[in-house]
Amino acid sequence: MRSRCWRALCGLAVGLTGCVGDDSGRDPFAWRNPFKDERRFDPATAPAASVQAATRVHTVGSAVVAANGADLPSKPAFLTVGLKEPMVFHQAGQVVVSEGLA
Repeated sequence: MRSRCWRALCGLAVGLTGCVGDDSGRDPFAWRNPFKDERRFDPATAPAASVQAATRVHTVGSAVVAANGADLPSKPAFLTVGLKEPMVFHQAGQVVVSEGLA
């Protein structure tokens, strides 16, 4: 008896988790984003990078795009920010590289 109740409860839980939407209306079966209010990167508030680091990132980025241009769906823009921590990420068609990584 306990086995049947446990199976029914698990089946109900699995069935209901698929009905959780992401509030966008696009996919009602998608999981909810726990980081819904995450901050987005704003280039206007980022510290400026040195000319040397920005030139290096642009040169290397252009070489990578030129070597792989046929495989890329769009040509990304490269942005260098003056942060000392090494980091790289992409956002909305641009690749952001920190001065610490350059």
